[in-house]
Amino acid sequence: MRAIDAIGVHHGVQVVFIVPPVYETDRHDSVVNRIFDRALAPATDVIVIDHRSMRNDPSLFEGGMHASGRYYRILAEELRSHGLLK
Repeated sequence: MRAIDAIGVHHGVQVVFIVPPVYETDRHDSVVNRIFDRALAPATDVIVIDHRSMRNDPSLFEGGMHASGRYYRILAEELRSHGLLK
């Protein structure tokens, strides 16, 4: 993550890592999530928007799998609130 962020810095581009929710799948204690949580812990110098906890809201998904327009509006507003999107 730091290497990817460094490439962005080198080229004057702000890098943001976005972790979208997965509908109705409680993966909070999965091996993958535990590994990912451990990877995020020391990476406090990179920007991560982690929406894994938003998994229970069906209005954020279309067809049970893909993020909906509503999710992208929420994401855009969060990016704006952090000064990452105009």
